[in-house]
Amino acid sequence: MGLVDTAQDKIEDQLNSHGRGVGHVAFGVAVCAAIAGGAALLTIKRAPPADSIEKAAATDGATAAPSKPTLSLLLPALFSLSSLSALRIWNAPDSPRRTRALALWGVMQAVNAALVWVAPKRRSAQLVGALATAGVTVAYSETAKRIDAKAAGMVAPYAGLMSFTSAMAGDVRRSREEGGQATVH
Repeated sequence: MGLVDTAQDKIEDQLNSHGRGVGHVAFGVAVCAAIAGGAALLTIKRAPPADSIEKAAATDGATAAPSKPTLSLLLPALFSLSSLSALRIWNAPDSPRRTRALALWGVMQAVNAALVWVAPKRRSAQLVGALATAGVTVAYSETAKRIDAKAAGMVAPYAGLMSFTSAMAGDVRRSREEGGQATVH
């Protein structure tokens, strides 16, 4: 039984679920998977078409935009990190700070989904969107840090790519509407 106990301890460490029942953990996994999965699906469906990005690269020789296949590989990993972060907070002891952190995580998902869906056309709107993403992520991270430092650190790569992707979608869409080639610098 030593191997099973060791494996269970490792899983409980990863999920921050010591002392929590299986039902509590399973419910947290289901909610996180549904929210993050929906946001990931929306992001993948609304990502700039690969041919628009390739045309931009051919026009100016380089592009900073990840291709749709690259996004398809990166986004699930980043959403998984974000979801694991939220799950670690979900499994922490009940407190007002835990409730605040979970609410901020939900807002973070909603802001990112809205930015990807809307894909702002104006630079000022893109900047507001990127700042909103960063602000909510910092607020979540700061609140989560007081509950579980590992959970707080898991959201930085996610926030960076979401900010970049929302700005990128706006550049490519604006270029297509203007009839030109998208250039991303």
